[in-house]
Amino acid sequence: MAGTIKTARFDLRQTMECGQFFNWLRLDHGGRVGTPGYRVRAHGRVFDVRQEGGSLVFTGADSLFIRSFFSLDHDPAAIRSSMPEDPWLDRAYRSFGRLRLLRQDPWECLVAFLLTPVSNIPRIQGNLLSVFEKTGFEPGRMKPAALKRLGLGFRWRFLDSAALRVKRLGLEDWRKAGPEAMDGILGTGPKVKDCVRLFGYGDHASFPVDTWIRRVLRDLYRVKLKDRELRLWARERFGPWAGYAQQWLFAWSRTEWKPALRHGRGKVARDAF
Repeated sequence: MAGTIKTARFDLRQTMECGQFFNWLRLDHGGRVGTPGYRVRAHGRVFDVRQEGGSLVFTGADSLFIRSFFSLDHDPAAIRSSMPEDPWLDRAYRSFGRLRLLRQDPWECLVAFLLTPVSNIPRIQGNLLSVFEKTGFEPGRMKPAALKRLGLGFRWRFLDSAALRVKRLGLEDWRKAGPEAMDGILGTGPKVKDCVRLFGYGDHASFPVDTWIRRVLRDLYRVKLKDRELRLWARERFGPWAGYAQQWLFAWSRTEWKPALRHGRGKVARDAF
């Protein structure tokens, strides 16, 4: 299967590399200049995709899957318009408003985010690949002895706990049970749960709070609350599409605000609000 889909206000690289999804390999496509291509493993399939101008070119999947997975039915401009006036969000949107929230499989999403604590994207990707090659993401193959040999550190216990829960329910029933099915799984703190709600279950009002988002809300929005209250504050401020606000602010803070802080420009920006 192969095809081409025209897109509007979409950036493949922003979407793939913003930290919402890790199961990809960047491809060079013969050294072509521009947005790189990717080999993606999602929903039990492997496909290649690249962006050429305003089009997505893909192999290994059909157009319906590509449109759904990349949320090409979402309208970033309309989503931003549904939120209040906000100078910081405007900055983030101008830079990263072309990314989309992917429609991930809840189980694959949970496996990935259980590997994120005290880690970085290259390590997460390496660990995720090791888990896939050893288990195929099948809960029944996630045995403690096998997981311990994969170099996951303490995270192997999280996968073992998740696999036991899923095996007890059955994978399809676990998916259908919704986010509450994560309760009691080791490693599923509030941030991991919110990430899976947002990226795996499509709860677009979810607003995961991590170090970067906490700092943005504290330093720029002057909101100093505990994480639970921060999530509620964000849902109320940004509304049913708060997850997009989170991703725009997250990507912007790491790539543009962070360098500004490093070079002493952060105080000027903060005082401008």
